[in-house]
Amino acid sequence: MLGKGDIFSPENLESLALLHSALHAEVLLKKDRDYIVKAGKVKIIDEFTGRIAQNRHWPDHLQTAVEAKEGITPDHEATVLGSIALQHYLSLYPIIAGMTGTAKTSSGEIREFYRIEVVEIPTNKPSVRIDHPHRIFTNIKAKEKALIREVKKANQKGQPVLIGTLSVQESERLAQKPEEEGIRCRVLNARNDEMEVKMIARAGEPEAVTVSTNMAGRGVDIRLGGENEQEKAGVVRSGGLYVIGTGLHESQRIENQLRGRAGRQGDPGETRFFIRLEDELVKKYQLDSLIPLKYYPPNQEDPVDSPEVLKVLAHGQRIIEGYLGDSGGSNGNILR
Repeated sequence: MLGKGDIFSPENLESLALLHSALHAEVLLKKDRDYIVKAGKVKIIDEFTGRIAQNRHWPDHLQTAVEAKEGITPDHEATVLGSIALQHYLSLYPIIAGMTGTAKTSSGEIREFYRIEVVEIPTNKPSVRIDHPHRIFTNIKAKEKALIREVKKANQKGQPVLIGTLSVQESERLAQKPEEEGIRCRVLNARNDEMEVKMIARAGEPEAVTVSTNMAGRGVDIRLGGENEQEKAGVVRSGGLYVIGTGLHESQRIENQLRGRAGRQGDPGETRFFIRLEDELVKKYQLDSLIPLKYYPPNQEDPVDSPEVLKVLAHGQRIIEGYLGDSGGSNGNILR
């Protein structure tokens, strides 16, 4: 089709590289998941934070290919002058230290890569947060129907809800569902990140429903009652902030970070994840193939009540974490 003959011959290596970039941009990178188009520019979304990755671009003609896919004229063709593995870069510092609420699950990786032990510090106040077991469904319609029913139940008793989604696209689509039930939603994602502070300040208000990407799952403290301290007592009585996740992540740390928005400083709170066997992570790594046939549920409206299915998914997630740790992460863990 390109009129190049054998595309793998030495004289066609540059064309092959460009072809790989074009295919990568067209097939593997999804708009409103991996990037957004904002102010006429392609902005990369950090998969872990859900925020726009400032001053970052894809290398090896990939950025240009994505811009061509979206009909955007590139400003310039950037050149990578050098790259270094993140672990090696950090080892250049004489002292490495840090603090996070989710380091325990990654203690093995931190010990292996940085030769640093993780020390667990007790919380200032005992946690009374309730982490409910995952609810597993066989199809998206049943999953979202149950999720909205849970949101409606919490909303009726005045409990604020934070729904953590996996992409910009999902956050905007899912936010329409409560609206159809007469429940007002606020949407927070990379498209309106300038509104983050204002939305987080109100996410703990009575009856508040906030639908967000991973932006709301890291580094934010959602105060019960919002900016009005007098509303806090009522929110506490309703059960505190209810955090709902819409799917599994490649790393349990991301899920723990989302859970950590609820039940802070001894406040009450609840968390629950709604998962379907057709979710992207399940299909990408074929986790459903690990479920023995005798336990594999038929297509149904009700949640799957087999503990074996939940065990298989949890085990599969640990396999994914081990694989990504060995391969340097899903983005190669390279600093350019």
